[in-house]
Amino acid sequence: MLPDLLGTDIRLLFVGINPGLRTIAVQAHFGGGSNRFYPALYRAGIVDRRINASSGFAADDVAHLRERGIGITNLVRGASARADELTGPALRGSPDSLRTFATQNWMSAASRTRPPKTATARSTSVAMSRAGRSVS
Repeated sequence: MLPDLLGTDIRLLFVGINPGLRTIAVQAHFGGGSNRFYPALYRAGIVDRRINASSGFAADDVAHLRERGIGITNLVRGASARADELTGPALRGSPDSLRTFATQNWMSAASRTRPPKTATARSTSVAMSRAGRSVS
């Protein structure tokens, strides 16, 4: 099991489908050695330094993500080698962290993952904002 990366002032929540086997092994979200998640955050200017989670998170990287208002969770808690290994009931479940996100004063969520091969969409991106607050 991989704990959510959630701080007290989340402005952007990334929601993965489920953690990969390497992610669980190193206990860092998107921790696969070839994962492009953190380089993409850096190139997009969401973080202002390079983060390498392939061997686990450095404490200062976790602090930096939280300071930037970035949170990370998954739809499914259990790890798999590939998302298409997940069962329908596992995909339909909603972890407590997403319920918490939906009911508290959080501002935005984004998901950029490759869905299981059985899905029709290539990727999903969702942004939500509460009335009167902008997503930045």
